[in-house]
Amino acid sequence: MFEQDGIDLIGQDGAQLLAGIVRDAWSDLHTGRVGVFTLTRRTDMNELMVQGANQILLDLEFVHLYLKDTTHWFVWRDTAAIRFKHHRADGLTTNHSSGAQSLIEDQKPLPGLPEDLIFLSCGPVLDRTESSISQILLTKRIGKKNEWAIDLDQLAEGDTMPFTSPLPITPKDAPTGATILPFRPAKKKGEK
Repeated sequence: MFEQDGIDLIGQDGAQLLAGIVRDAWSDLHTGRVGVFTLTRRTDMNELMVQGANQILLDLEFVHLYLKDTTHWFVWRDTAAIRFKHHRADGLTTNHSSGAQSLIEDQKPLPGLPEDLIFLSCGPVLDRTESSISQILLTKRIGKKNEWAIDLDQLAEGDTMPFTSPLPITPKDAPTGATILPFRPAKKKGEK
């Protein structure tokens, strides 16, 4: 699945729903409208995102919930399994090494979930002080890198143009007739 497929799958309305779930969880965490569940804010935030997703997404006929160990997977249009997690500034999620995580990173089927799903992560990227949300991302991870990342706020506002993929496209992956441009990370300030 290329990034444009992800944009088409989620759509502007879906992006608004997913981003709203993340923002509502952040607000609930910081306004004290809910109790603390654990010892870490990230874990509490993850729990609040899952609670919000249960309340909002499960009313949609095209979303189904699967529980795998302690992870809530929201299967969207029988195509993608979405989990709610924080993202680091580089757009990756932090995960514990496990057999299940290896399957997710390799985009291989997870026992107990329908086959042929892609695995996506949805969640906030916090600013450097962790006092506000700088982005809300939907990401598809391949190995130790994201194949693509969609800024859900931009998609919710109607921007449906794909970003440059974090991984270079190889000729075998490119759509027929596509121009292949090498991926070059932006230079940091002061680099030559």
